[in-house]
Amino acid sequence: RLVGSEMCIRDRNYTITYTPNDSLTGVTLINTASSITPGTLASFNVKVDAKYDASSMIVAANGVPLGYSTKTENNDGSTTYTYSFVPTGDTAVTVSQPEQKSYVVTLPVGDHFTAKFDGTDTKSDKTVTYNGSVSFTVTADSGWTIEDVSYTGDATPVSYTHLTLP
Repeated sequence: RLVGSEMCIRDRNYTITYTPNDSLTGVTLINTASSITPGTLASFNVKVDAKYDASSMIVAANGVPLGYSTKTENNDGSTTYTYSFVPTGDTAVTVSQPEQKSYVVTLPVGDHFTAKFDGTDTKSDKTVTYNGSVSFTVTADSGWTIEDVSYTGDATPVSYTHLTLP
């Protein structure tokens, strides 16, 4: 009961909304509180599947980019990032769609051999998406032999002319 000029002011909780999980591919928001007491730290996790590049993802609160406080590599190859902030009012947390990882395979050029991708592609490089593969043929000129075919990076050779990329 209020008497005279007395007023009762009570802080209301702030509402936090998040980008819906079903609007993102390969990304899951976890531990998302929808209401928080003013002055309280709001924390949530963003899990990014292994085939997506988290560095291309932007996480923001009311348009202000957030940096993650912890990064955890999971056994399934995914990565979980923890974000925290203190809201100053109702807050919309947005997460942008990260790009799918891809790799550029460049064939060598040199003397006494030719290298080309299988099929009709005549370019010397090819972009392959995460967990994709590429096949190519290396042919020695007449009188020459191919002693070795090597690679650099994260590729897994299935044979000398077929690479499977992470």
